[in-house]
Amino acid sequence: MSWQPDPTSLNQLIDLLNKAQSPDSSVQMMVYTQLQSFNSIPDFNNYLIYIFANPEIPQTNLFIRNQSGLYLKNNIVNSNNNITPEIIARAKEAAIQTLVDKDKMIRLTSGTLISTIINIYGLESWPEVLSGLDKLLDHPESYVVEASINALEKICEDNTHQLNEDANKPLFYMIPKIIKLFENQSPKVRRDAIKCINHFITTNSEALNANINNYVQGLYQRTSDTDPEVRKYLCQSIVNILDVYPNQLIPEIENVVNFMLYCTNDEDESVALEACEFWLVFAEKYELNQYIEPFLPKIVQILLKSMVYSEEEIEMLDQDDNNQDTEQDIKPMHHKAKNAHGMGEEKDDDEEDEEDEDEDEYAYEWNLRKCAAFTLDEFATIYSNNLLDILLPLLQEKLNSPDWKDNECAILALGAIAEGCGERMEPYLPEMMKFLIQNLSNAKPLVRSITCWTLSRYCNWAMNYQENGNKIFFIPIVEGILNTLLDNSKRVQEASCSALITLIEESNGDLVQFMNPIIEKLGQAFNVYQSRNLLILYNAIGTLAESFGEAINTQEFVNLIMQPLVKRWNVLNDDDRDLFPLLECLSYIAIGMGQGFLPFAPEIWKRCLTLIETTVHMAEASANNIIDDYVDKDFIVVSLDLLSGIVQGLGANASQVIEPTRDTFLSIVLYCLKDSMADVQQSAYALLGDLAINVFQYIQPHLNEIFTDVVNETIPSEERLCISSSVYNNAVWSTGEIAIKNGADTAPYVSKLLENFIPLIQADYSPTNLKENIAITLGRLGLVCNNLVAPYLEHFFKPWCAALRSTADNEEKISAFLGMCDLIQANPNAVSNDFVHFCDSVTQFNDISPELNEKVRTILFGLKQMYGNQWDSMLSSLGDPDVEQIMRRRLMERYQI
Repeated sequence: MSWQPDPTSLNQLIDLLNKAQSPDSSVQMMVYTQLQSFNSIPDFNNYLIYIFANPEIPQTNLFIRNQSGLYLKNNIVNSNNNITPEIIARAKEAAIQTLVDKDKMIRLTSGTLISTIINIYGLESWPEVLSGLDKLLDHPESYVVEASINALEKICEDNTHQLNEDANKPLFYMIPKIIKLFENQSPKVRRDAIKCINHFITTNSEALNANINNYVQGLYQRTSDTDPEVRKYLCQSIVNILDVYPNQLIPEIENVVNFMLYCTNDEDESVALEACEFWLVFAEKYELNQYIEPFLPKIVQILLKSMVYSEEEIEMLDQDDNNQDTEQDIKPMHHKAKNAHGMGEEKDDDEEDEEDEDEDEYAYEWNLRKCAAFTLDEFATIYSNNLLDILLPLLQEKLNSPDWKDNECAILALGAIAEGCGERMEPYLPEMMKFLIQNLSNAKPLVRSITCWTLSRYCNWAMNYQENGNKIFFIPIVEGILNTLLDNSKRVQEASCSALITLIEESNGDLVQFMNPIIEKLGQAFNVYQSRNLLILYNAIGTLAESFGEAINTQEFVNLIMQPLVKRWNVLNDDDRDLFPLLECLSYIAIGMGQGFLPFAPEIWKRCLTLIETTVHMAEASANNIIDDYVDKDFIVVSLDLLSGIVQGLGANASQVIEPTRDTFLSIVLYCLKDSMADVQQSAYALLGDLAINVFQYIQPHLNEIFTDVVNETIPSEERLCISSSVYNNAVWSTGEIAIKNGADTAPYVSKLLENFIPLIQADYSPTNLKENIAITLGRLGLVCNNLVAPYLEHFFKPWCAALRSTADNEEKISAFLGMCDLIQANPNAVSNDFVHFCDSVTQFNDISPELNEKVRTILFGLKQMYGNQWDSMLSSLGDPDVEQIMRRRLMERYQI
């Protein structure tokens, strides 16, 4: 390098770095402070590079050199791209140069430095790094090849897309060379070489496609590798190939299956887990079922073996059960913003995943046992009949085993196959239920906990099964689960509480007769449960309130549930994330208790406003760089949702809590409608709709501002909709609720709303639930501002009919159809080409109001006269003979037309 240091300055820096080894914290702080001050010196990073890259400097040692490299890396990260290009060029040269250093620590820092430079400045700023690393892969020293392939693997991981799209096509020379490294004598090289190419399997890489045969053969050559890390990533690669290039494995499927069976049984659990993923991916490849079915007996045996607790797992779980909860034991709470109550209530994928995690034995950390059980679950759905024939003898053997771990595994397996094999299991279920109920009292906590879960998987059948007109399992299951709620094992408490949630949801109200015992047990749980299980206790209470509704409005509920909740509410600080599940629970209670919640509402209402105001002020301060802290807006979201629950529950009487805080509350609502975070807006619009339904007088003076916000938030844009579809949904839904209350006074806003809503209901990119909500709101706008909406009818009539064809019958749908009938009467010519779709849609009603029924009758007879001789051909234009036949039959039955 042309740059040379000043000897005096160099010695001073080396001396300072040497002092960093001191165990004295005050000395370390002095060193840190001085080094930070050196950042203002332009040549400081040049000195660090010089020390790091030159082992021959007499005064240095490995510690000093390595510290120089790490400080250099940190300076690059924190420089905000302010380091000169000349210095970065020297850093690049030093990083490649030190990859050949004899010391492992220096080589690791070199690799980290290379990754850092590329991550900060982009691979395009250093294209020659690939050729430099490529040359080092031919180095005679094994440790240099190890360092080079390790650096290259990090580059591949972080720059997969760029490497695929690079015009110079570096992967075409890199991939063949990396495949050859699969045979390298160093396990580290073999491991990182396999990892390198693994990054490109799921990207449809042109270079990998060109080398796929050699790649697969190269992997096959490593199936006898003795290194567990190599086997682990080999299994991962085969799983990815199965997912993306399944036909590559079919010619050798028997050998592949046997290898993956062998690896699923590996002593190293990380290898076994990667191998077990193979069966899970295979289960999802329905077109490949025929290839795996012959191996089911072997696979099922391995899966069952993998589901048995190891002694290490038992020891760890026992230790967890006996220890007090810590913050690390508690899963982070991420509150889901509230959905509107309209036609957009289906859960998104994330919500369904979270629900599954809450309910399933597959929850928490993913491991071999859970992967095997989940795979068995998937297999049960695909291979139901064959699987049961294979599985039952194996389960019987484990159930008869004197080893409780085998018993526990069998109970887990029974739960895993509940959905897929449930129907074929029915002859065995009565005896199985008796067995499971007995095991709720098993001496082993892990058996009790898995029994709770398995019972919950069959509870729909068990709670409705009858002999001689009696539901013989209903009471024993409920009593058994209630008895385990206060178990001395935290794991059993959790499983029992989760099972109770399922029982409540599946009971269709039959569990109301047990409400007092349930309330009593849940109330006692407050004195028994530690922090982690309090979260699921809140969930159970919320589910109880949601399912039982006003039945919970009793003094027992107030004494045993509300008082502990309020006590907990008062103990938690305003910045404690444990408030999230508590506030969510209270929102369900507020809705369920209705007017009974009024004594608790004022204080809870005020604190929610305080939480929102505080968080808003902190967020503004953070945005203006007044404070550096991250501000968690979930405090706003969960508070808005509780306010919404209180308004729903109290109805018109919500005015009693709103009035004392009227100005503050309304300014908060209007502010949150404009917030930059979608979840905040989503909850704010849900609250807005509830206010419209119950206490419209409070938002009526602000409709100009509100409708301006709605128009701004529902602009037809696929990109925006992908980011915030729930905001669109709730904004549209609340607009419909406001229109119903505001009536003809909504007229000034109709034109702007239609400019957004019509393109959205027409668009292919709009989700189904949004189209349903738009259809409801368009119908309601037609109901209150008929003359303004009718001229646009032909632009949305057909997608409107399609959107509401299959939705559930309710008051919102009925009001929308009433509005549509008025629109058709006002502008019948607009629907003449597509009226068959209205006929199809309206005949899907199973529960239609008398008023709507008569309006539809009038419309049908009026349109039949307008069509004249063309009526029959119009009905034939639907395009689906089966659907047309059903529509004609219903028209005749209901309207004699």
